[in-house]
Amino acid sequence: MSWFQKRPVMKLFFKLVFIAGLFLVVNYDNTSARQTWSSDTQHLSKSQLNSEHGFIRLTDIWKFSPDDNPEFASPVHDDTDWEIVSTLLARVDLDFMDWNNTGWFRLNLDVDESLSGVPLLLDMPILNGEAEVFIDGNKIASFGLGNGIWNWNFGYYRSAHIFTFSQPGNYQLAVRFVNPQVEKLLLRNQYAGFRIQLYEANSQFGTVLSFIRTTSFKQFLFTGALIVFAIIHLLLFAFYPGQSQNLYFSLFTLCLALVNLIIWQAEFTSTVSESFFFLDISSLFKALSIIFFLRFAYAMFYRETPWYFWVFTALIAADTLLKWIIPNFDYYYLLDVILFILSLEIIRVTVNAFRDKKKGILIFGTGIIIFIASQLLLIINSYGLLSLDTEWTGVSGAAILLLSMSVTLSKSVAQTTNDLKSKLREVKELSEKTLLQERINREQEVSRRLLEADNSRKTKELEEARRLQLSMLPDRVPRVEGLDISVKMITASEVGGDYYDFYTRADGSLIAAVGDATGHGLKAGMVVTTVRSYFHTLAGSNTLLDILKKISEGIRNMNLKMLFMGLTLIKIHKEKVEIVSAGMSPLLHYSSQKNKVRELRIKGMPLGSKVSFPYKNHELNLENGDFLLVMSDGLIEAFNEQREQFSIGRLAKIVQENKHLSSDKLISIMIEVFRKWTGHSTPDDDITLMVIKKAGN
Repeated sequence: MSWFQKRPVMKLFFKLVFIAGLFLVVNYDNTSARQTWSSDTQHLSKSQLNSEHGFIRLTDIWKFSPDDNPEFASPVHDDTDWEIVSTLLARVDLDFMDWNNTGWFRLNLDVDESLSGVPLLLDMPILNGEAEVFIDGNKIASFGLGNGIWNWNFGYYRSAHIFTFSQPGNYQLAVRFVNPQVEKLLLRNQYAGFRIQLYEANSQFGTVLSFIRTTSFKQFLFTGALIVFAIIHLLLFAFYPGQSQNLYFSLFTLCLALVNLIIWQAEFTSTVSESFFFLDISSLFKALSIIFFLRFAYAMFYRETPWYFWVFTALIAADTLLKWIIPNFDYYYLLDVILFILSLEIIRVTVNAFRDKKKGILIFGTGIIIFIASQLLLIINSYGLLSLDTEWTGVSGAAILLLSMSVTLSKSVAQTTNDLKSKLREVKELSEKTLLQERINREQEVSRRLLEADNSRKTKELEEARRLQLSMLPDRVPRVEGLDISVKMITASEVGGDYYDFYTRADGSLIAAVGDATGHGLKAGMVVTTVRSYFHTLAGSNTLLDILKKISEGIRNMNLKMLFMGLTLIKIHKEKVEIVSAGMSPLLHYSSQKNKVRELRIKGMPLGSKVSFPYKNHELNLENGDFLLVMSDGLIEAFNEQREQFSIGRLAKIVQENKHLSSDKLISIMIEVFRKWTGHSTPDDDITLMVIKKAGN
């Protein structure tokens, strides 16, 4: 049972948090533009120009009249009965006012002496209509059709106007505003009005040029990065069509790049109609980007695409057609609803992939989490609760998401390549023999020897010993990155007590064991059983010396009399190797750097002895091409027909001559040499050979 399933309350909590966050993403732009109305006069001073923003933002709360009368520009006109509204003309504002395409707005200004005579630049960063600006009845500026839909807009800088307050005192600011396309703007969730800001003219022009230069660089840098991502993964798909994730990621990034370019082009529009066109096109590509993003997630973590994905795609296509066929119909929230549902679906796919521990979800999911966190921070920042660099927060979140997707895909390609190599290697090895066949062969050899036994008691004991011995052996050799490991056991005519085993620790280190119990039959099998149990119990956290000592105490406590256990333990972590040995044959270490095979004789009494022997460990580095040969004494003590012992020296020479072979081939050579030496395939004593080779690049 998963963590979420065990905690249904926490599962519900996280769902609510995600849904609430996404709801804010969709709806935070609909916040009312109304501000606190403290008085009907705004005080202006030069110190306000030196604030953090470097400009004076006039309040959005003005007095308003829906009538159209030139006398409204006069400073002496009585406006006490006028409405108090927001100049932004959001949906919530228009619900409480009478708008007939034209209206007048008035605001009293109290100008400080410090601002008298200072050249000021009057700017309308938000302007979706025509505006005439009057100060004390004198017309100082006319603004044409505006383009204030986007966050960055360079069009309004071209229409900014310079003026001065000739002396301190009270001034009447009046604006005649015309906008017949209010409903179109509101349907697109945009402001329909205007906002005024004042800058110090002498410094603002340089600021504007710097802003345009740096913003242009950032915009094209981000767009270029998106196009590079798209091209790279499109080529990956072209070379390996089996991974369709690359195609969907390429289309996703390409849509984002087009959105970026379209928004950039919209900054230079001169009419609201043009802005509408670019807004609709950008909305379409935004929707397509989410469609391709979701398709990417399905391709990564699902075998088949769910049927409802095509429903979402059809709805977006229908929304696009409606925009062109019925441009004035009130359906613009349909796309928001679709994108909101798609966002929830993306989160659901990600959570399920985490739950099912899908490959690549850690990197991809981390990118999703960071992106959502960045969007939530931007939402919180929009309410004034934080002070963030919104541009870099948003770009960083998007960049990390894109990078996580690209890394996930790259890792998937690499994993596929490695899997193919592994399969080819596995097929080659399986063509010679498999681990399963090896186990079956061992059972057949032992079974055949048991049938040759000359009495039922010995047959029964050997059968029990055979089962014990085989049950002690691991099912398979562990796969460890950077290591080529192979092991082979040939049992004697009477089942002995050879033993090998492996244990992989949490830190990635591998512990290998090779043992040889004294004697034969059931008692030897009991010793092997005890050693195996202690090995798997202790190998997880104890040092090699502690493992030897505790196993020795356990065998001694069994009180089996004259039954001991020789055991070699090897711990490998990366290139570091630690070896301890108790009563076992020497090890052979081949050093590729020295091109030499040397014997490692580590003295120590067999385990189970009553004497407390001071075992010592031996350490060495295993470089690329190096290998260790660990063995029982069955091979080096084998005799030929002339009663000559095989010897460790002869074995070292064979190893030196075949050092370039893989571990499996090297063991095969040693077994072949053994059979030629003895003249038969069944040894007098068990033979266990284990080769651990450090694979090169």
